[in-house]
Amino acid sequence: MTIAHAPPRSLAPARPALAGFAVAGAILVALDVRSPAMVLTQTISTHATTAARLAFVVALLASCAGVAVALGRAWRQVTAGRATDLLLLSLWPVGMGIASFFDQNTQSWTGTVHNVAVGAAIVGVHLAALRTRNRPLMALTAVGAATMAGLLVLIGLHVLGVPDVPVGVVERVLVVICVVLVVATLKVRRSPSPQAADQLPAMFTIQETPNRSVNIPKVSPHGAFSSGTTIDPPADSPSQKRRS
Repeated sequence: MTIAHAPPRSLAPARPALAGFAVAGAILVALDVRSPAMVLTQTISTHATTAARLAFVVALLASCAGVAVALGRAWRQVTAGRATDLLLLSLWPVGMGIASFFDQNTQSWTGTVHNVAVGAAIVGVHLAALRTRNRPLMALTAVGAATMAGLLVLIGLHVLGVPDVPVGVVERVLVVICVVLVVATLKVRRSPSPQAADQLPAMFTIQETPNRSVNIPKVSPHGAFSSGTTIDPPADSPSQKRRS
């Protein structure tokens, strides 16, 4: 009989998040198709300053709702030592939800709130992906971090008045990376932390021969039941000796 703790499990079901991102993606792509000139030099949040503001807000809230539902179903993972993962991923629905209600105007405090909320969401997703210690995710996180750094440089150039800076393209690439990181982080299987594993109920398995047991001794053909063990005949009793 051996004792084994719970096997690795994914953090949360990814389907709600995928559904939310699908709705958000369809809306944002439709908005970009209507205004293709914005894709190159304008950020996605620029749609909030146009007549399509309502559609933009709906898209953000759809992505928030999908991730929030997925994380809501993962509340049991708190006891498995993954509370930090849940907290970091929750920055996405919280940050994007806040950003959807604050204008991106950089000249006002609302623009500052918008940018800080979006930045926190993006950073939280990258940190959660790093905690999975999954090599493909860690590589994609590095690409995302490089893209984020490049975006900050381009935004600085845009603020300085440099024309035709491809801020829009780089930002959309970063958003796609974040979406992939969120979904993949939800699906990656991880074992409970050592501290949490001690608190989880153990699972028992019964085997015919224990893993660490020695082999069953072989029967010897020379009057022995096992190798190295012989059986002597019983000694004659005194009554048997007198009869003979």
